[in-house]
Amino acid sequence: MPRSEDPITTPSDRPTEQIGVLVGWDSSEIEGRIHLKLEYFPPGKTPRGRPQIMRLLLDRNEASVLGNYLYQITGEAGPARKPRRWPWSKSAG
Repeated sequence: MPRSEDPITTPSDRPTEQIGVLVGWDSSEIEGRIHLKLEYFPPGKTPRGRPQIMRLLLDRNEASVLGNYLYQITGEAGPARKPRRWPWSKSAG
């Protein structure tokens, strides 16, 4: 007997994909999370108008993973890591 389409993944429930050219971004912290605002133009839209805006809310781990991934795929070096100090060690100086 043929299986009917899974009602959980019907075409109307599938996520839509948005494609565009990133033209600006901004970030801020809201209650310990990172609020990321992306400004973009969809394909074929004249860049003279107002860009579309997408807002994402990331926890600190998600933001860190995304940042490290972007450094990795671009071949750029990320910021230098601070040396770890144990809480009971005496500070130098």
